[in-house]
Amino acid sequence: MESGSPGPTWESVRIEPHELVAIGDHVVGPMSMHVKGRDGIELPARVAWLATIGDGAMTRFAMYHELEDAREAAGGPAHDPEVIYGYGAPSTS
Repeated sequence: MESGSPGPTWESVRIEPHELVAIGDHVVGPMSMHVKGRDGIELPARVAWLATIGDGAMTRFAMYHELEDAREAAGGPAHDPEVIYGYGAPSTS
């Protein structure tokens, strides 16, 4: 996913989701981000995103440095996560 308008700080932003996991009303996604600053400095980062879904829309969004922190915020490892995108996701064919 490329950002068309990265804003005043970044020349470009590329986000590569590895998988999306449903945990209750939450979706957790470990991702790689590749940003390039206005001065040409490139910065790769691995992060985890957490989105909370309610009434058919995203009601909360947070970014975590560690995947386990995002999963814990979504309800913890006691939940059985359902992979909805990426490795382990059900086949659509």
